[in-house]
Amino acid sequence: MKTPKCQCARCKLYLRTVNPEDPEFDIFEEDGVTPKATNFETRDYQTALIEIAKKQNIIACLPTGSGKTFIAFKLIEHFRGEIIDGKKAIFLANTIPLVTQQAVFFARNSTLKVKILTGDMEVDYWSEDKWATVIDGFHILSMTTQIFLNIIRHAYIKFSEVALLIFDECHHAVKDHPMKHVMQKYQETKKQEPSYPLPRVFGMTATIIKGNCQPFEVPDVVEELEKTMQAKAVTYKNYESVLKHSTSSRVEKFLIVKGSETNWEHLYFTEQSEDYAKELNKLRKERKKLKMITSINGIDPTLSTADNIFLSLRRATAGDLRMAVDEVRNCCISLGAYCGLIAVNLKLAFIEFSLMDLADGEMLRWYNVIHKFFHKIKHNLENLMSAYPDEEKVTRFTSRKLQQLIGIVKKQFKEEDPPPCPFDDDTGICVIVFVDRRVTAQVLAWYLRDLASLDKDYSFIRANFVVGTSRTAFESVETRIYAKKQGETIEGFRTKKYNLLVATSVLEEGIDVPSCNLIVRFDKIPSYTSYIQSMGRARKPNALFCALIEDKNFLKESLDLDVYVCINKVMVSHLIKNVDKVDEEVGLMEIDHNVEPFCPGGNADSPSVTMESAMDVIEWYCNLLPCDGVSTLQTISWWTEEVGGFRGHLKFPMNSIIRGTVVGEVMSSKTLAKQAVHFTAAKRLYEFGALDDKLLPVRPKMPDKIDAFFKGLTCRTIPDEIEEGEIRDDEPVEKLLKRSKDYTKTSFEGNKEWYRKKIPRVFQSRVLKIDEWYKVYRICLNLTEPKENYFWRKMYDFGKKDTAFGIVSSSEIPDVGKFPLYGGFGVITASLELIPDFKINLTKPRFDGAFEFQNFIFKYILGLENRLIESSKETPYLILPLRFSQDNMKKSWSVDVPAMNDIYAFRGMQGMKRPNEHERRNRARGRQRPDYKTKYENTVVVPWYKGNQKTFYCVETVDESMNPKSKFHDGNHSSYKEFIRSEYKTTIFDDNQPLLKTKLAGVGKGSKQLNYLLEKYSKEDEFPVYLVPELVYSIPIQASSVVQLKLIPSFLHRLYRLLIARDILVDISEKCKWSGILNEIHARPGDTGEDDDINRLTAEQIDKRLADIKRREAFQDRLNKRHKPIPEKQNIENRELHYEFIHPNKITKKDIQLFHEAVSDQHAAKKLVTSKGIDRTMMSEAELTESKIELTAMTEIDLKELNPPMDFDVQGGPSLLAVMEALTVSKSNDGVSNNRFFKIGWSVLNYMISTQTFMRYSDWSEPLMCQLRNRILSIQFLCAIAKRKNLAQVLSSSDFQPTYTWLPPGFQLIYAQCDIGEIAAQHKVPLKVYDLLDLDRIENMSKDELDLFVKVSAPKYVRKRPEVNVTNENQKPLVRKPKGKKQPTTGGIFSSYTHTEIPDMEVASGLCALIGAFFVKCGTSSSLKVLEWLGFPFPDLEGEEHIVHALAFISSEAYGLSSTSDNENLTQLLPFVSELEQKLQYKFGNPKLLLEAMTHPTFLANNISECYQRLEFLGDAILDALLTNHIYSMTIKKDTPDNAKYTTLELGEIKSALVNNITYASLAVRYGFHKHLLSMSKSLLDMVDNFIVYQEACEHHVVGHNTLVSDEEVFGPKHMEVPKVLGDIFEALAGAIYIDSGGSLDKVWKVFYRLMENEIDGFASAVPRSPLQELFAEFPSQVTFLTCTSKKTRARGREMVKITVGPHGSYFGAGTNKTRAKEASGKIALKMIKEEDLFIQDRDASRIMMMC
Repeated sequence: MKTPKCQCARCKLYLRTVNPEDPEFDIFEEDGVTPKATNFETRDYQTALIEIAKKQNIIACLPTGSGKTFIAFKLIEHFRGEIIDGKKAIFLANTIPLVTQQAVFFARNSTLKVKILTGDMEVDYWSEDKWATVIDGFHILSMTTQIFLNIIRHAYIKFSEVALLIFDECHHAVKDHPMKHVMQKYQETKKQEPSYPLPRVFGMTATIIKGNCQPFEVPDVVEELEKTMQAKAVTYKNYESVLKHSTSSRVEKFLIVKGSETNWEHLYFTEQSEDYAKELNKLRKERKKLKMITSINGIDPTLSTADNIFLSLRRATAGDLRMAVDEVRNCCISLGAYCGLIAVNLKLAFIEFSLMDLADGEMLRWYNVIHKFFHKIKHNLENLMSAYPDEEKVTRFTSRKLQQLIGIVKKQFKEEDPPPCPFDDDTGICVIVFVDRRVTAQVLAWYLRDLASLDKDYSFIRANFVVGTSRTAFESVETRIYAKKQGETIEGFRTKKYNLLVATSVLEEGIDVPSCNLIVRFDKIPSYTSYIQSMGRARKPNALFCALIEDKNFLKESLDLDVYVCINKVMVSHLIKNVDKVDEEVGLMEIDHNVEPFCPGGNADSPSVTMESAMDVIEWYCNLLPCDGVSTLQTISWWTEEVGGFRGHLKFPMNSIIRGTVVGEVMSSKTLAKQAVHFTAAKRLYEFGALDDKLLPVRPKMPDKIDAFFKGLTCRTIPDEIEEGEIRDDEPVEKLLKRSKDYTKTSFEGNKEWYRKKIPRVFQSRVLKIDEWYKVYRICLNLTEPKENYFWRKMYDFGKKDTAFGIVSSSEIPDVGKFPLYGGFGVITASLELIPDFKINLTKPRFDGAFEFQNFIFKYILGLENRLIESSKETPYLILPLRFSQDNMKKSWSVDVPAMNDIYAFRGMQGMKRPNEHERRNRARGRQRPDYKTKYENTVVVPWYKGNQKTFYCVETVDESMNPKSKFHDGNHSSYKEFIRSEYKTTIFDDNQPLLKTKLAGVGKGSKQLNYLLEKYSKEDEFPVYLVPELVYSIPIQASSVVQLKLIPSFLHRLYRLLIARDILVDISEKCKWSGILNEIHARPGDTGEDDDINRLTAEQIDKRLADIKRREAFQDRLNKRHKPIPEKQNIENRELHYEFIHPNKITKKDIQLFHEAVSDQHAAKKLVTSKGIDRTMMSEAELTESKIELTAMTEIDLKELNPPMDFDVQGGPSLLAVMEALTVSKSNDGVSNNRFFKIGWSVLNYMISTQTFMRYSDWSEPLMCQLRNRILSIQFLCAIAKRKNLAQVLSSSDFQPTYTWLPPGFQLIYAQCDIGEIAAQHKVPLKVYDLLDLDRIENMSKDELDLFVKVSAPKYVRKRPEVNVTNENQKPLVRKPKGKKQPTTGGIFSSYTHTEIPDMEVASGLCALIGAFFVKCGTSSSLKVLEWLGFPFPDLEGEEHIVHALAFISSEAYGLSSTSDNENLTQLLPFVSELEQKLQYKFGNPKLLLEAMTHPTFLANNISECYQRLEFLGDAILDALLTNHIYSMTIKKDTPDNAKYTTLELGEIKSALVNNITYASLAVRYGFHKHLLSMSKSLLDMVDNFIVYQEACEHHVVGHNTLVSDEEVFGPKHMEVPKVLGDIFEALAGAIYIDSGGSLDKVWKVFYRLMENEIDGFASAVPRSPLQELFAEFPSQVTFLTCTSKKTRARGREMVKITVGPHGSYFGAGTNKTRAKEASGKIALKMIKEEDLFIQDRDASRIMMMC
């Protein structure tokens, strides 16, 4: 059904729908739509005021609804020329709804571009460039006044750049309002430079007066506002014509005489209620005074942390309780018993909610007293009404005042047809009832709902309430809830879902609501402003404005109302007269102090700080200081009374640049004294460089010289801000590539670069020459681990063969040890051995013969033929067949010349033809029976009956038990003879010949089974194939030789990789003077990941292992038996989760608990404890914190030394296999992977860089150190370092596929006029691009022509990725069609014969892995040698490069106490040092380090040390390195019968479970470290306490690492559950011990291994499953990641990642690096998804119960 278009006035006006709530919404940029202008009829008074405003500044005072916005709009059009030329029109309002409402109006009716700016867009953190972009990109800027004040103060915009300045509701420009400060700045500019081009000012208001005054004071008030606004206040002379188009409601007064409700007052205990209110008010004042005294005298270190927190920061909850008592009494008296019961129930819910968190003993007593008192009132009221039905209660037990209200509403109601459009507000009743108290609004709304449902005469009422937010300890959550509900309610009022709103003053101005025909002031009208604003809501014709006045106050309130009417008349008269005096100059307003603004620039429009704005600057500065997500850093200020006035004192947080107390000037009042000290502090911050030239707080930022150092070193500029980009699921986040702002998708592909493959140095020096003698090396292949029940073991048992292959080399090949090759046969141990006393003279015939042999085996036997490669005699070595012989008792090896000749028999197979039947019959009849074993065993045969298909088979043996008549295995043929005749139409003549047991040789053109570097399935190893001798040709070559030939490509590839590893060790030895590095190059068990041989252990070591096994078994038993409660919160975000939006008479404890879960971070933990019946009040402190987990004695801990003393002349380095593994990226499928070494190396590098940063920059804050560390550990930086050493060229990054990616010895790319491989690599495409050209065309093209061809073809080729084939050389078209086989790739990585494509992230991982390989072998000292070899730079403050070759260190003496008094203060601040040292089993030489580790930034009483943040930065890196090394050094799973190995994924899961803030926090609570935390944050204390409860319920086991969320992982309190501070102090203790012990990793590891041993063993025994893995398993291919770290976030040393999970949407996680941010996002996503599922289950269950 088609809905007709509505033609009502409102729908005609709002032709276009916009979404102004979107903070990034730009009116004219959405979808490129230009809104249509709406035509208006200009009224006379509007025209007159527009003309006046064109000439000078004015304040237009017109009634609500008279079209003031239209006048502003026309003024904008008047200044359109200046605006188009670059100046701006600025619209200022006090509230976001007003800002949005007016901006949308301008956007709908103007072609100028409009931008909405509000605080929720985080404009306070915008950079100067961002502001310049916004200001330059728009013509009209609509914003709150505070935002404009900030940007004008900091000179982001100047008055000279503004054409028109519009103030909405400008009557607020009094006292300390931002509008007044804007105009002060305006006047200061005018005073300094009278000729300065100031903007036109236009003020709009319905009332000039803010508050109350007498009629005779009106001229003075108007004049004061005129001085402030520098404008004349005017209205239209013919004011009656204005009233025709605006508010013109009738005003009626209703006298309220008390009735029967006075008989119920004894039920309310009125006198007792008043007494309670007085006592609570007295208590509130006493506590406020005590707090002030504490601020003056400082913090008493002798008090407990909780007492200090209460005295400094605790809210005066006595005031909340007193307010509740007053509100209940007021509702009972003014509304009646029925409404009184509603109010009592509402406040009982408030008290029960408060009792859930209240810990203060005195306040707890008071809350319980009032709780009982309210229950008495409730009992009385219920008894009073119990005898009456609900229908009668709702009218009988109400006050006269309430009855008068419902009577007025009923009288105003008219039964009319519903409006044709929900937006048409011209018909129907529309009522707003204004009240003073928010509880009155709530109670009245619920009462009117009850009345409408119980009395049909009032069924037309659809009521709701709109109030402000209440005072609770959880304002951030409740504000969000109330804002959402308030928006829904107001929208419902607009659409006629509700027709009556009960509201507080929140609806008097600033919110667009429909025109009403009835406004009721239920309570006293507080001021003239309130009277005018509320009356302005009655805009409908014949609207009624009612004031309900009780009899006892009738005379006064009636008189006040008359005064308001009189004031309005006087004001209008005065403003009309002003029209005649608009040319008179307005005087300057007086300022109550004579302190000049602080203006370093000196110009009138330069940034400045005033007395009034200094507090904002200081608060902003404190907000930017690093802190946890729970606490708020703030200053403490107090005043002292001195001669001549008051002096202010100010103290900054501990991590501020200003230490000590700032003292201000003596001022005449306390308020001015407070402003003065903040003003002094702001100037001091500027002097210290904490404020920039714009007088804005400076975010932690790299010095320009250090920034230039990075930009000069890296191949691409490291961006200040990361754009959003996808994170692959299968890559470590720390390897993520940071992208600069100008990267496109094409340039992102360019992050993979092509590098030439490096060959070992031994094969670079010289080539083989004729008539020279050379040494011969034998390729040794021994089957050391044969596969059980393997069919072909005999064929692979090369050690028993007398044949082998050797290498004739032009240079001496170093010994690289033994290495494994894998296949279906098992494991073959390979090595290269020099044959003693065996040299060969390469005469020309020998060289040619050997060269042809080598060429033939690779090209024809192994099928490595390709049209783009050709043979070359300039080769450094040749492959030869060898034969072992024994002559005259002498054993020796020699060249197997017969084998070289026999192998050419393969050539003859190319021309083999099928013999005819006559020839075969004659052979079978005319010959004697041959010796089949001699002729066929260990040979290669080819079945000729298969036509042109030449398939080679290796014969293992002749099976005499089988013949052609034997049963065929498929069951469909009776015998082999019948199968051959049926399938191949061939007859077997000799039925008695034995069959040949063969296997597929897998050689020839197209052979794929040539990679034996990793164990995999092969068709060659399937069941044997039986062939008939009569039907095959036999080739005179040993089958074992063919099998050996297939292993040679893998052998040579591995030999190359090991020789390259040796080259690196030689380079390090030469540059770093490590002469002993090659002493231990062969693999040892520790290097290859194998466990120690049990037979080599001593008896003491065996006993220790047995003890460890028993201890782990005991731990596993505890792990299995313990209860693992993981509290989960239900997802209640979509419910009516605030109990105040539920009918008070229907509120249950469940509703209160649900709301508590929404605003309390750890209520779930308390709920858990309650469910277990634990009463905390009945337990001692020891019982609460005691952990039953046993710790190993320090003397029994035996750990591998991490930094052993090194004698570099003797000590060997890592094995060649270990170095080769480090140079093999994870996706190469090369049999090994550097993933393990990379993880260790990255954490070790992180530790070394963190140490350098901490020691060298001792005055830097933690976020700044994090920025420097993250920049050094970035992909760009590490990749640039690796490229300087050509490290990328030695990496193995792609599949070893000899057919495509391996160049055999004696081969090279085809000769052309240039290097075709280099040209393809320059354009980042594989060699297959040349398959588009014919061969002779390639050879004849010049370098420029080839370059042009590849340049043109490459983009198309790369985008479509065509599948190209090895082409037939007989076909020679100019351009060949690509088809056939796929180009081999690995994870998107291309490779060719001479070059390979490697992502920057893999290059960086190779560098880290090399560091890790050295650390595993020799500790930190050897890793530093790698950094020295790399030339790893570290910048100083001047941006100069220093090579890292040793760890910088600050001794613990640098932290020494400065005086004896400091030592005494330390004892007072940290009285239980010995207890803490006992827990750590470590004695501090310098206890100041321990004090620093336990000091939170909010604890201002510590004047001895810094806070813990710098030590936490250092300790985080140290623990990460220690745990990562330990975890990734574990290979064999303990206590497993089959000695299974950990997978890389499992090791990653173990690390993720151990290295995280939740685990650290759990351990900190277990060992009681939190008791020594020095903090002044109440919110932090609450969260710590809640987490302690959780851990006690979990018996102090670490069970929340994958479920709980810390403030490090989220922004805002919504999901926060674990305070990051607890984990921070755990890490800070590690940093403190490290410095105190002289930089000993071993001492730190011994302490913390003991503390974490249970978790290390527990997670190793039962590998946990991370949230990310659960998400990947639950939502395969539906989980994606994006980095979305803003500049502001990075300045705080944190990264942010967004995860998107299929249909569930997106979630955000944060962390100190991308790895932790990614893990956090996965944890939060999984948690929220589970909560959504629980909510759905609960909802469905509730529905079923209701149906039942």
